[in-house]
Amino acid sequence: MAPFPVISKLNSDGNPPACPSENFAHATTARRGTLVGKTESSEPMPPPDRPPPKPPSSLPLPLVPQTPAAFTFSIEPARAAFTTEGGISRHMMMNHSGDRLAIKVRCSNNRFFRVNPVFSFLDCGCMNELEMIRLQGGVPRRDMLSVVYVLCRDNDNDPSVLFTNRAKTRSIIVPITTI
Repeated sequence: MAPFPVISKLNSDGNPPACPSENFAHATTARRGTLVGKTESSEPMPPPDRPPPKPPSSLPLPLVPQTPAAFTFSIEPARAAFTTEGGISRHMMMNHSGDRLAIKVRCSNNRFFRVNPVFSFLDCGCMNELEMIRLQGGVPRRDMLSVVYVLCRDNDNDPSVLFTNRAKTRSIIVPITTI
C-alpha cells in the first residue's frame, strides 16, 4: 500500500477533485494562485484554549551539582610544549573534591616521553607535582598525556590495582606539542 492516497479520477478540467475539508486548500489550485475553501481574510481564528507559552527568561534552569566532575581534579598548566632537543615540564595535579583519588598517567608516545609518577594517590584538597621529560630526538608532532583517575578508599595501598575494566574512571587530556 502506498504511504499517500493515490488520486485516480480527474475532473473535466484535468485537475484532481477538490479536498473534502473546507479548512484546507488544494495543492494544485494553490499552486495556480487561487485557494479553495476558507481563507484567512474571510473569518478570524478564535484564540487558543491554552495560555501562551512563558518567555525563555522565566523558565527554570536545570540544577547544577556543587562540584561537577570536571572540577574535581585539575592539572595546571593544562598543556605542555617541547622542542626536539628535549626538556622537562612540571605540572601540578590538584584534587578539588572531598574524596581520595588514585591516579594513572598514560602517554601517547612512550618512545620520547617519560612521566613521574605513573601511579599515585592524591588526598582530598591536596596537590602533587607531575613531571614530564622529553628525550632528545624525533620529529615535531602532537602527542597527549592522559591522566586517568578513580575514587578510592583511605585503606587502598596499591593504585595500579584500582584501574581495572570495571572501574569507573575519568580522565583529563593534556595536549603536548613538540616543535
